[in-house]
Amino acid sequence: MNREQRRAQIKQLSKKFNGIDVTKGTLDIPIGDGDKVTLDLMSFDTIYYLSEMVEKFTDLQSSYAEDFTAIDSIKDKSKKSFAIVRVYKKIIDDFVYYIDKVFGVGATKRIFGNEAPMPQGIGEFIEDLSPILQAVSTLLTNENNGISNVQSVLSSSNVTKYSGDRLGNV
Repeated sequence: MNREQRRAQIKQLSKKFNGIDVTKGTLDIPIGDGDKVTLDLMSFDTIYYLSEMVEKFTDLQSSYAEDFTAIDSIKDKSKKSFAIVRVYKKIIDDFVYYIDKVFGVGATKRIFGNEAPMPQGIGEFIEDLSPILQAVSTLLTNENNGISNVQSVLSSSNVTKYSGDRLGNV
């Protein structure tokens, strides 16, 4: 997909979501008290970590299967309770890692008011982001992501001179 096609897709997204800056390819997401976090739709890292986050946190049972299986084998109730708390802490730490990768260092504290949000808050946040995640997923699946596309992008970047007018230039 070329730059104009991506720009057109982002323009389509801007009709669905307020806060999209078509010139930069960013989406501002309000988080309360007039604050916002920014999703950079032109950054590969953002898309990568967002995709990883969605995959990991939409099916916790599969993502943390080993941990849950280990808990099931514990007979002592107090040890089982502590094991559950440790798994929740692991889930929260993983979530914080992805949020800070996607939205920038310190985003978790800005979004949730603390650095270790409760699991219910994580679930609600992912549910609230669901339309955005679906739109980004559609944006990605509409592209030709095959090896030939990657090669053509890389080879064209060698020929094209850098321009400050490119989408994503800040």
